[in-house]
Amino acid sequence: MPTSSNLTLATIGALDGGMAQGIVDAAITMAIADLDDRGRDGKPRQVVITLGMVQPEGSAYIVANVKATAKLPAYQTGDIVAKMQRDKGQSQLVFETFSPDNPDQPAFPALDEKE
Repeated sequence: MPTSSNLTLATIGALDGGMAQGIVDAAITMAIADLDDRGRDGKPRQVVITLGMVQPEGSAYIVANVKATAKLPAYQTGDIVAKMQRDKGQSQLVFETFSPDNPDQPAFPALDEKE
């Protein structure tokens, strides 16, 4: 005997045999894991849940689906400061590996060199 349900917030999770709840839970889990990993950056994590509904042309039925996306801040390095140089007609950016904020930092003498 078939069972009918009204489509409401309470029943969205049951769509596609419960897969809707699974994808929403997965997006929430992803946002929480990112907060645990690097949440001290002060940037928000968002879980966006989209309920799509369309009535195909010529049909008496409505087709619905659920999408869930975790919106996370981009991963980003710290800034480096580089100098523009040309080598064989090609522009290059050059930075000091051990002093990425100062492209004019002189190289450290090797520790095993004697003066």
